[in-house]
Amino acid sequence: MAAKGGGSENKSKMAMLNPSDSIVDWVLKTVPEMGAGWCPPGMLGIGIGGTAEKAALMAKEVLMASIDIHELKARGPQNRIEELRLELFEKVNQLGIGAQGLGGLTTVLDVKIMDYPTHAASLPVCMIPNCAATRHAHFVLDGTGPASLEAPPLDAYPEIVWEAGPSARRVDLDSLTAEDVQSWQPGETILLNGKMLTGRDAAHKRMVEMLNKGEPLPVDLKGRFIYYVGPVDPVGDEVVGPDQCRASCWVDGRSLSSNTAQPLPR
Repeated sequence: MAAKGGGSENKSKMAMLNPSDSIVDWVLKTVPEMGAGWCPPGMLGIGIGGTAEKAALMAKEVLMASIDIHELKARGPQNRIEELRLELFEKVNQLGIGAQGLGGLTTVLDVKIMDYPTHAASLPVCMIPNCAATRHAHFVLDGTGPASLEAPPLDAYPEIVWEAGPSARRVDLDSLTAEDVQSWQPGETILLNGKMLTGRDAAHKRMVEMLNKGEPLPVDLKGRFIYYVGPVDPVGDEVVGPDQCRASCWVDGRSLSSNTAQPLPR
């Protein structure tokens, strides 16, 4: 079982390269094409060799290993696979994709590679990303009964205190303009108040289809925010579920994005 984020799983890529092709070039070409839906910074699992299905299985299996790229950098590579890991780690981060695709120095936290013998005329390669929430647990089912997984103590988690601070910008969603959005800066904290719409893949697809047909939308999106929410039930007194969320603002027919949106109070 792989309890893995669907956004990152949906960005899995597979190719049958020629033996003379560069794996590094293919990865550097493919990662930008994956967009930000895999929620970088994260990990890349790469399977090389075998057959098409073997490469995919290896990519998923090696993705579950612990992050150790910095230990590898400290001791130095001891084989070609470790050299390839370090090369891809440096070059993918140099792409400048950054967290959520907004630009930055860290796009991947680690690059994992597993290889296997293959036909001399083939070079199957599969790359599967994992999102920033790359947590996982290992357990064994040996037939004696259910596995017992001891939860970590709550005091092992750091205390998180969030304060808006005097520099936070208050935004009225009911009177927002394109000029207001353009004035926001990366990393700035904004406090949102007002009417916000919610929707995800199916809603966005329907809107695109209606726009392409020249049909009027069921709601007026001009000057309105759409909170891109996942199909996850709210927990406790949360307004929306704990899935990855992103806010998009439609102003004058253009889609503007912000990664600093906060859930609205009830």
